Amino acid sequence: MRVKNKDVPYIYREFVEDAVSEYLNLPFRSKIIDRLILDLLIAMELYGFGDEMLNPIFRSLSPLKKTHPLTLFLIGLISSGLIFVGAAALSIYSGTQDWISEGWSTGIAVSLIGLFIVIFLLLAISLPFEWVQDSKTRNETLDLLEEMNLTYMALNTSGPISVPHIHERVKVASDKGVVWPASLFVLLDDITERTNQL
Repeated sequence: MRVKNKDVPYIYREFVEDAVSEYLNLPFRSKIIDRLILDLLIAMELYGFGDEMLNPIFRSLSPLKKTHPLTLFLIGLISSGLIFVGAAALSIYSGTQDWISEGWSTGIAVSLIGLFIVIFLLLAISLPFEWVQDSKTRNETLDLLEEMNLTYMALNTSGPISVPHIHERVKVASDKGVVWPASLFVLLDDITERTNQL
């Protein structure tokens, strides 16, 4: 909900990843710090991707915010109609005013209407394919956000956390296409070698 309302915390990615590297180079470990960094790495990716998809700079950059194919079809149809039908009407008017011969004006008008019909058919044929692709991309993006959120929610407990469970959630999300920071896997491997819970 915070991301939808553009209430996204700024997390400096390079600083976080440097901090993880420094922590992993230390000779000691702390479950509290492990948990804090794990939370931060997952939140950083969730907020970053969520903000990119829900609050894009340009609507066309996000499958969730870009214009629906049906709307684009209607805009294309109306604009093409105005251009070609309008030009055909102008051509016929020019013929009636004897600016050009009647044969030329009729030929130009028929050609323009023919072009409009071809453009309409091309747009109509491509619409179902674009609609299916748009729906697929939207659903895939929503699935990625859901997987990231489920992973983050697995950390949302005041009790102990199963490290293998978190590792599995991260792996499932990764298999579906989530791109986690490399340092997340390094940290999880390091924690798994020491303990099974945080």
